[in-house]
Amino acid sequence: MSRISYLVSIAVKDIEVTELLSEKGYVEDQVAYSNHVLRTSNEDLDAWQLSKGNPAGMALCLAARLKDAACLVAWT
Repeated sequence: MSRISYLVSIAVKDIEVTELLSEKGYVEDQVAYSNHVLRTSNEDLDAWQLSKGNPAGMALCLAARLKDAACLVAWT
């Protein structure tokens, strides 16, 4: 559970950083960063496959993707 809490807290930090950088005019940089982190890697797919049938593992994978998507949450 501590890993999930860590990932969620990092996601909140990423939202705040994205908002700050966007307000300071670094919008294009934030769009490029968002495009980079939102690509699903082979490691992401492997981790998801390994976690199937393991609720804790699936929750960890989903929390990691939430962290990746945090930069988009700041734009909404």
